[in-house]
Amino acid sequence: MLSSFAKQEFKRNALTKLAAIAVLPVLKRLMRRVDHRRYNGAALLGLRGLVFKSHGSADAFAFEQALNRAYDAASNGLLDRVQDRIRATLAAMPATAETSGAPALVAAQSA
Repeated sequence: MLSSFAKQEFKRNALTKLAAIAVLPVLKRLMRRVDHRRYNGAALLGLRGLVFKSHGSADAFAFEQALNRAYDAASNGLLDRVQDRIRATLAAMPATAETSGAPALVAAQSA
């Protein structure tokens, strides 16, 4: 949408067309940075394995980005790091937390 609006504005007259030529490199870098396809793929946590969700309308580039995110997560031990953080958090909880449902979390995680 922003790209479309910018194109419309830069096509208004000769002066805006000249301005477009001057700012084109900056606009291209900006559009590359805000390209939603570059940020495709989200990790689903709380599972015993890695699961990444991609947008249903993702093109080949976006799907590749989701695969790259999954590969990076696996390579960097995301699942182990999350499990370690949960264990550390549960161990640091005060004893009163055990009466408010924490044992269910411990039991669920150790199962």
